[in-house]
Amino acid sequence: MFIPDLAPCRYFFKDDVTATKLIAVGWLEGSHPYPQGAIGDELFERLVEVMALSFWIAPVQSLGGHRCSLCPDGEREQEKFSFRGRRFGMGAANLFLPGEAALFVAPSLAIHYVRDHFYRPPEAFCQALRSCPTVGSEEYNVRWDAACPPRWRGYVYKAVERSREMWKQLL
Repeated sequence: MFIPDLAPCRYFFKDDVTATKLIAVGWLEGSHPYPQGAIGDELFERLVEVMALSFWIAPVQSLGGHRCSLCPDGEREQEKFSFRGRRFGMGAANLFLPGEAALFVAPSLAIHYVRDHFYRPPEAFCQALRSCPTVGSEEYNVRWDAACPPRWRGYVYKAVERSREMWKQLL
């Protein structure tokens, strides 16, 4: 599914109020041009870390995988990425990253797009990634509530409590 970078993300909710709080990043498709350039190893590692940790608290989950339309025959979509000894599949999860006034929403394939197709996310997303507090921390929860749609406020607190044992293993 293609959604232009920094456009409202209506993938999860169609109403305009919610969509303006969800900003698309990295929803690429093979027929659409996209910005390219290196983001550096440190920022890439931060992307993987935040994606891996936020996977456990995502407010919505996908019910199936998405194939990379940039690869011949979607050859890499079944790849796994690793973080602290845990492996995660690409193409079936989403990153919800708190920004200044909205949540950036990126598919997990963004990791693959950055690494293998030289996709360069918008600077606003990169800055939010650089400044993102530890996922699940009190500061993260406050930023989440300030940036997310009203229906998701307080969600992270509940998700973290439900996932306490998983957090101990990952952190």
